[in-house]
Amino acid sequence: MNPTQTHVSPSEPAAADRRVAQEAEWDRREQVRRAAEEERQIAEEQRLTAEELRKQTEDLRAAAEELREAAEANRSSAEQARGAGEALREATEEARHAAEMLREVGERQRAAADEQRRILTEILATLRAQGAGQAKT
Repeated sequence: MNPTQTHVSPSEPAAADRRVAQEAEWDRREQVRRAAEEERQIAEEQRLTAEELRKQTEDLRAAAEELREAAEANRSSAEQARGAGEALREATEEARHAAEMLREVGERQRAAADEQRRILTEILATLRAQGAGQAKT
């Protein structure tokens, strides 16, 4: 209302203006409070996300270390297996050589036995011949 009207006091428009200004200030403060709360929530979410990322990074580092240790153990096992394979190849070669030697010894023993049999057969034949000759006399 206009303050020049007779039934309106001049202080009413000023009070209304103050009320409007005060409500505008409250609205502005509420907006600032909401914005600050939203920023705080965003900051908290970012902090939690950063913590999760740090945790995931730590977990990945631990997993990488476990993989490195497993790879080292595998390398060590592979080296041991190579050593065992080489020892097995050497033992196989030695066994092959020993088998060859045994085969040769066996052949020599068979040849010697055959020779002894031949000699004994000749001796026996000679003895029979002598025995037959003596029996005639």
